[in-house]
Amino acid sequence: ARSAHATYAALCTRVDATTPRLACALLALASPAARHWLVRLWLLPLLLGQPALWGHFIAQHTSTDHDCDARHTARVVLTHPAYEWLSWGMNYHAVHHMHPRVPFHQLRRAFDATRRELRHVEERGYLRAHTAVVRAALDRPASL
Repeated sequence: ARSAHATYAALCTRVDATTPRLACALLALASPAARHWLVRLWLLPLLLGQPALWGHFIAQHTSTDHDCDARHTARVVLTHPAYEWLSWGMNYHAVHHMHPRVPFHQLRRAFDATRRELRHVEERGYLRAHTAVVRAALDRPASL
């Protein structure tokens, strides 16, 4: 039987592979006027926003444990309150994995209640989280 994590990973891979195909199909089928707005309102923001989002996602999921326990598969990155607000509290990503129905504005409170259970908490911000990710990648032998 497949684990929930493997099923989720397979679904994410399928979604990631489908997105470029969907974009090409929409652009090919759209009228010239609609194509103009699709590029301006969807494709351009997507291309400009993804690098920033990947920096956020990499810090939350990379170099964590790959078991089925939500307390271990994501990271909490304590950051500036302005960024916490801008990211809708997703810096408390492990808490979001543990309790996906908790609204974004309650994630800090949920974190305070579950902090001792979490394995990956970076208290010095995203730059330190990325430093830990790079160090872990350099320490890990390459798999063939």
